[in-house]
Amino acid sequence: MKKLFCMALALCMIFALAACGQNADPDASPTPTNYEGVTPSDLLTTPHPTRTPEQQPLENLSVGGVDLVSDGVRGNLGYEGFEYADGVLTITDVTVQTDTGSFPVIAFDGGDLEIVISGEVTLAAENGASAISGGDNNLTITGDGTLKVTASGEAAAIDVTGGVSISCSVTASGSDACTSGNITAGEGFSLTDNGAELSVAAAAA
Repeated sequence: MKKLFCMALALCMIFALAACGQNADPDASPTPTNYEGVTPSDLLTTPHPTRTPEQQPLENLSVGGVDLVSDGVRGNLGYEGFEYADGVLTITDVTVQTDTGSFPVIAFDGGDLEIVISGEVTLAAENGASAISGGDNNLTITGDGTLKVTASGEAAAIDVTGGVSISCSVTASGSDACTSGNITAGEGFSLTDNGAELSVAAAAA
């Protein structure tokens, strides 16, 4: 009798575990953990990564605290006005201001990033963080739009110590406009940098 009872108990446990496994959704969106100050209208749902997702050319990329790439894998969330693919972040006609949390507007690491500007774009960090942060990686800014980048307090507007190349109309201001010691303007553009303010404009004909 005791042996029969043990067998029945074991079967019940197996059925219970199987039921739990069926309820798990492998494609469920991750629970947001770092979206302070982000409204639902900021978020976009993108296709889920495949079982063997293609490795991205950078390890991490976030916009407004929302991870677009994490550990080299493209996530299933996006941010309104931003489109990312293969190391290129295209920004179109948007103003993003972070005044809560300690994250930059755009943060990337583990690889180089190209930002393409379309229309009028403003990135303002008023939370003591930089507007764009990329560590010792390289940053390229191109496009036919205009970009304004600002940071408050002791933060640099663009905190990238790797090379920075700009072929776009850009103004940046902060305690330091850009921390890179290697800032260049692309062909057809001129660069003015006095430390706290930086501007890139089309060169005079």
